Amino acid sequence: MARKPLREIARKRQPLSFEAFSALYDKLGAAADGFADLGLNDLAAEMCAVRVRLSQAWAAITTAEREGR
Repeated sequence: MARKPLREIARKRQPLSFEAFSALYDKLGAAADGFADLGLNDLAAEMCAVRVRLSQAWAAITTAEREGR
């Protein structure tokens, strides 16, 4: 399949929408809070790390879209 810039792909056809990103981000935050409430701070920190990485990935996606990649 030929590579197309993200800005040329309809948002509904992109693999990760803002709504899906937001839902994942919120679920990871809730999981981190839940683990922290249970005193499992190491697992809470792991969830927070995944949340940060997801945010970085979203930033890369939006940058690629903005730059026409």
